[in-house]
Amino acid sequence: MAAEIGRREGMNWIKTSERLPEIDDFDVLVYCEDTQEMFVGEYIGKFSGRDLFQYACDERGQRIVCNPTHWQPLPEPPSDERREG
Repeated sequence: MAAEIGRREGMNWIKTSERLPEIDDFDVLVYCEDTQEMFVGEYIGKFSGRDLFQYACDERGQRIVCNPTHWQPLPEPPSDERREG
């Protein structure tokens, strides 16, 4: 169902092997195929031949990273159509 909604709303996954966001530029949604998990993170660069994205920090402030297979820009936040003017 979520994949179907994403296709309808124009959310397209980009393979990390084809294109990467700029380093430390903006948060993106990443998909890690090995764990089948999605995270919001930012691209921090290539380390030991792997393109790494940071998605959290541990209690000591150390980066928690993943090496996803795909990414996409985050959608725009919802707008409140009932704004008072």
